Amino acid sequence: MGIVVKVKGADFSAQASKFIAPITDGLQYWNFFGNSENLAKRNLVPGKPSSAVIGTLGYGENYIRPSGGSCVQTLVPETDDQTMIVVYAAETGMRYLFSNGNADRMGTSDGKQSRGCSIYTAGSMVAGRMTMNASMSYYDGAQGSTQQSQAGLYNIPSSGMALETFRTTSSYLSHTVAITGNDEVASSTSLADGQVRDKSSGKYRIGYGITDTDYKDGVSIYAVIMYSRYLSDAEVTTLKTWLRTFYAKKGITL
Repeated sequence: MGIVVKVKGADFSAQASKFIAPITDGLQYWNFFGNSENLAKRNLVPGKPSSAVIGTLGYGENYIRPSGGSCVQTLVPETDDQTMIVVYAAETGMRYLFSNGNADRMGTSDGKQSRGCSIYTAGSMVAGRMTMNASMSYYDGAQGSTQQSQAGLYNIPSSGMALETFRTTSSYLSHTVAITGNDEVASSTSLADGQVRDKSSGKYRIGYGITDTDYKDGVSIYAVIMYSRYLSDAEVTTLKTWLRTFYAKKGITL
């Protein structure tokens, strides 16, 4: 039996076998990206499946840059309760941070598709600003056409490092983003009576949607974390503090 040694403050981002996350309960995926396809494919969570690269990614020292439909295809499914944290460089344009939309509905054989869950950026009428939309899908009544419940953050800065959190339950979505030098902003939305969460069978893609033809602008993504439960505010704060410390050692301010 092997022994895993945890060294406080150590950077094991390039060594999946040595990495231990600060919170492990429900953790499905964790990756710090870097300048190679091998780093893009890995999953630092012990026992969890690695990913595939679709298309041609751009690479930087600490990030990947999906564009034009290229992405990282994970094997992480959508769950009612979930938490995603994304570290990326904010910039103007239309792009996905992640999505599992436009795939068959989970648990049904009716041939209909769900738009799943996603975070994507869009433009703003204000110069130097952008819109961040977080969404989850639902249907009304007897499994009608899928609709999206959105939590939007409008006219936020479009430059600087961004630390984004996305959380859902079966009927609630919470979305926050903190961009370097600016206060954190938050938005949320809840499903109404009679609306039912419409989960997608598609696995999450980082940097692109499933079959969407828009939102293909490039984005520099530094890290993505995925949990199959709704983390508490205290747990999210713990992770954000950990990430800020980790990237500060690399000279990157979150």
